[in-house]
Amino acid sequence: MKRLGYDRYVASGGDWGGQIVDLTGAQAPPGLIGIHTNFPGAVRSDVAQAVQSGGPAPSGLSGEGTRLYEKLKNFFATDVAYALEMGTHPQALYGIADSPVGLAAWMLDHDSASLALISRVFDGQAEGLTRDDVLDNITHYWLTNTGVSSGRLYRENTVGFFDPKGVSVACVGPDGPTGRGRRNARRGQLADDPVGLYGSYLGGRHFTGHVSLVESKPSTTAITSLPSHRWQQTQASTDF
Repeated sequence: MKRLGYDRYVASGGDWGGQIVDLTGAQAPPGLIGIHTNFPGAVRSDVAQAVQSGGPAPSGLSGEGTRLYEKLKNFFATDVAYALEMGTHPQALYGIADSPVGLAAWMLDHDSASLALISRVFDGQAEGLTRDDVLDNITHYWLTNTGVSSGRLYRENTVGFFDPKGVSVACVGPDGPTGRGRRNARRGQLADDPVGLYGSYLGGRHFTGHVSLVESKPSTTAITSLPSHRWQQTQASTDF
């Protein structure tokens, strides 16, 4: 960033980019004053283990924490199989390099919230995406034959996707009525129950490309990760 002429800057990312900015926030290089993410790693280890096993919620969670635990458990049960497949058996996905229909099906059914949004688009409803946006995205991967190779990072990743990374700079993130924005933001509350240290937000979604430019400006809450991974809530500007 210094070579670009910046001595103070903010790092922003979501999904895999959220992993990058989490780790950047943990390293806290000079000049980084904060991170903006819609995918904060904030699930403590006992919660993560219980979620992935499909078992009951760990003892000691509040009523709200238990409700969020059940949502997270449902997410793991229904919306992460694609990531497990790419991370463990990517060679089994060669079919999506042989068939544009297979590739389209794989990409369209990424997760339930995104599929529902795309379905609304093809039903003629106005969303952040258009039919052409969806088809252009699939075509991009088809013409470049990168449907399989784009999953390489799932295979090579060694960092727990939802684990706290020890972020030590200010952090802010949006939320929304659908997608993983709310679930991921609220996971911060599971990192150190009782809940209430991580705010909820009014706008934004997990995939920012799905957000309409005419949607209302999101309300945001800034948070700072303390050494114990507690999230301390402070007020922040909405001008992102």
